[in-house]
Amino acid sequence: MKKTLMLARIAGWLALAALSFSTGCEEASSSTDVALNGAAPRGLWSGKADLTPAQSIAEYLKDTVQGITAQQMDAMMRGHYRTLRLLDENDNWALPRLAALEAELLPGDLDEAKTFEFVDHMAKAADKNEYLTDFLIQAQDEDFSEFLSKVDEEGDAVLPDAIAYAHALDRLNRAMRDDWRVLDDCKLYWKKIWDANDAYSYMDLFEIAKALSVEWPMGKFIEAQRAGYVAPDFMKGMLPINVMEAVAVDLSEGAPDNAYAGTILAKYPPGKSVYNPRTGEGPTTFSEDGKGILLNMALPGQWADLYTVWNLGFVTSYEHPYILAKLLIPSVNDYEHEPAEYIYNRGMALFVHIHFELMRRIDFTSSGGQEINWPMESIRHFWGKVNRDAANAYNAAVVKAKYPWMFWL
Repeated sequence: MKKTLMLARIAGWLALAALSFSTGCEEASSSTDVALNGAAPRGLWSGKADLTPAQSIAEYLKDTVQGITAQQMDAMMRGHYRTLRLLDENDNWALPRLAALEAELLPGDLDEAKTFEFVDHMAKAADKNEYLTDFLIQAQDEDFSEFLSKVDEEGDAVLPDAIAYAHALDRLNRAMRDDWRVLDDCKLYWKKIWDANDAYSYMDLFEIAKALSVEWPMGKFIEAQRAGYVAPDFMKGMLPINVMEAVAVDLSEGAPDNAYAGTILAKYPPGKSVYNPRTGEGPTTFSEDGKGILLNMALPGQWADLYTVWNLGFVTSYEHPYILAKLLIPSVNDYEHEPAEYIYNRGMALFVHIHFELMRRIDFTSSGGQEINWPMESIRHFWGKVNRDAANAYNAAVVKAKYPWMFWL
């Protein structure tokens, strides 16, 4: 496994070397403003003129859970905790710490009104990301008919369950953030399950590398929380490597525009030794309440905005909606109050989702179930083009913040 991870890392850094000259030379350009006209022929992207694109999607999602009861939502959430092997068929929790948190993980009152509120919260957080809003506006004029037809055909069956997964993931992620021992317990427990099920046989090369390169920072998160100390240069090297692993995949799969956006993210790592008040770059620290870890990249809010759209563009290759939850749930995507904590919360959500994805594959293999297949290739390539513009806009903003005197004339 160490050899596999090293190969993926080498591939990532070769990709960075191949593209690095362009990240410094390509002209910075701001995102293109597109008027809200020419809505898509299907319901997902279209909506009322007085709604933002994210709000329009939220309305579509809420239509799929209209009339849902708290009991129905609870049953679906329990199903997802069972997939994660955290809850058994008799509703017993696998870990004592989770059993003590049952009221938070399964409140039993998530009816239509509270689920609408949850979906609206995700849309409100998405609206704060100008790069994401720009993509959604431009997407209204694109032809994604194959994908949108699938959504219309299967959405009523698939999307309520995906929203229930988002509920469950968000609550488990918050529990891990509030008490690092929950993360530690799950990590140790899932390791035993992976070993017992020969987990890596269900994954491709990139997924193995990603799983290993996410496992490492989770261990470091736990070490830091246990010791009450986080190194100032924490994640300075590992985070760019993690990003460049995905860049290598984008390049290998013919998505150079999205790969370019990834190289811009990797160009501005956390862990600088000295705080820069102009850009927000600086040493890694604990959050004020001591429960989170702050990774201070250049313009951390805009870095998180770019990371969100870059990774959303990347994961469209997986062709099912569950994977989007790890980026859009409020505990990850509502980072306006503390953008430097984004990677900490997003990392834990990814860690959980990797295990969810693996367990689903094991279950499908044993049951002969059929995976969801919503073709998103056209979205992926279009999103990459928009993300290239977003990356240039972010890069230009960093340069302007670092060297304001260059723009005085």
